[in-house]
Amino acid sequence: MIVNLGQDIILNLSGGMRSLIIELLVASTLVGLRGVVEVELENLEGYLSFAIDVLRIRAPLKEEYKSVLNAIIEAGEINLSQLSRKVAMAKSTIHKIVKKMIEEGLVEYEKVGKEYRLKARTIAKLFTKI
Repeated sequence: MIVNLGQDIILNLSGGMRSLIIELLVASTLVGLRGVVEVELENLEGYLSFAIDVLRIRAPLKEEYKSVLNAIIEAGEINLSQLSRKVAMAKSTIHKIVKKMIEEGLVEYEKVGKEYRLKARTIAKLFTKI
């Protein structure tokens, strides 16, 4: 099911038609849709949600991206300064990498007081294995 809410699309994938699901994912990527993919879990107890843009990420990720992403995943939540120290990279380099990961839908952030707390999205774990 595809729902159009203004300019964003919600692509809800459920049921047993795996070939159709793959075709919809490929088509949404090829035509440049912007929005969210929702995949219902097999046990019907929830769903996995990720930005369609994640499908455009070129894998494998560079090693420096993997180490930053792994550090965010391990920490659960972390700020830029902590992340910079943890992976031994300059804060400016971390900022550029994290900005790209946010754009790609791998990382999200929340402003807590004066700092930004980073958190890996569920889909990010797939890209650390490749």
